[in-house]
Amino acid sequence: MKSKKQYQVKIEQLVQEIEKQQLKRWWLAEMAGIHKTTLRRWIQGKTCYIQEKKLHQVAQVLAVPVGDIAFLSGSHEEKISK
Repeated sequence: MKSKKQYQVKIEQLVQEIEKQQLKRWWLAEMAGIHKTTLRRWIQGKTCYIQEKKLHQVAQVLAVPVGDIAFLSGSHEEKISK
């Protein structure tokens, strides 16, 4: 069975990107096909792992690489931040 990649949000970078593009969070969620509550939980740090599909949808709407707003759980970056 293929294991799913688990990502964690770079909260500060995600918020900065939303503000830089002057987007409303509800609009971003709607355009990405996720619930606005889901996006709010990501930003508030209430979600440990993000589904890869949803993360890619948000990155696509923001027109940024996934790596700009999240990192692969278990990656070197995560170990440094602890």
